[in-house]
Amino acid sequence: MRYFNKKTMTEAVLGVHEINDDVIELNDDHWFFTSYIPSGKQLIIDKDDNLVLIDIINLLSDEDKIAINESKKQQLIEEANSQIILLQRAIKYNKETEQEKQLLEKLEIFTVDVSRIDTSNINTVFPDMPEQP
Repeated sequence: MRYFNKKTMTEAVLGVHEINDDVIELNDDHWFFTSYIPSGKQLIIDKDDNLVLIDIINLLSDEDKIAINESKKQQLIEEANSQIILLQRAIKYNKETEQEKQLLEKLEIFTVDVSRIDTSNINTVFPDMPEQP
């Protein structure tokens, strides 16, 4: 049996830590270790006093999610535009390949599509950045 302090959000070791009302029992087949929390995850205690590993995004307010969407939208457009500039330069000086022409078209369509995304939708799914074929 393992123990977890829901106030300090740390493992409690029998004989080392005080086992009081703040401590819950974890059964031996608990599927994760309390000393390592994967990136993007957080431990919480649910309403039934169970230790649960959740995605941090689920803890954010709708306003936070909208702000993240706005930032992601700008980041994707800027990243695509930086590639577009280089590809346009290659075309200007007749140094482009057929693959680069195709990528340029995909990137330009991508920036139009991303610019039209409604970031106020908290469930927005962004398209993947086009890659060279």
